[in-house]
Formats: sequence, C-alpha cells, structure tokens
Amino acid sequence: MISNEVARVAPFYHRNWQHVPDETKRDIYTTIYQYFDLVLFEDTSEWPGVQLGIQAECQRSYSVRKSKYKSHFDSYEDVETAKNNLPNNFASKPER
Repeated sequence: MISNEVARVAPFYHRNWQHVPDETKRDIYTTIYQYFDLVLFEDTSEWPGVQLGIQAECQRSYSVRKSKYKSHFDSYEDVETAKNNLPNNFASKPER
C-alpha cells in the first residue's frame, strides 16, 4: 500500500526521496494514517520505530520506482523514442 501511494503521489523527477517536497510527503503520510491505525502507537515507545519504518518504506519505494523508469529511458538511444514507448502503468504526472 505504501509503495502504491508513493507511486501515485510523488513525482519521480526528484534526485531521491529526501528531495521530495514535504507537502508531498505529508499527503502520503495522511493516506497511510487513513489505512493504518497509527494513533495507537503515537504515545508509545514504539512510535519512533514506526516512523522510521514508514520513512524507510517510502524511501525504498521511491528508489525502486525511479530506478525502474530510469532503466526504461536508458534502454533507448534518444528520449523522444523512450517517451513514445512508455512502460505500462506509467504516469507522467502524479495525482494530486
């Protein structure tokens, strides 16, 4: 679910997850809160680990997705040909 949300919302043209705007990250975190009952963990000693886990999964998902599309574009000699032969379920613009 987290990887789907990262793919749906975060544009892949940023250098890495750390460069994704905080506003975009907040949108992703809001959705994660809607799907998982994270309020239960907020005031516990487990909360820092939960936060780190979410952050790590978002970062991993972004990196994997960006790598997949970079491989696609690297397999063509010119960008225009790559753009005309996009992989399945390739979104040129994220939803907002």
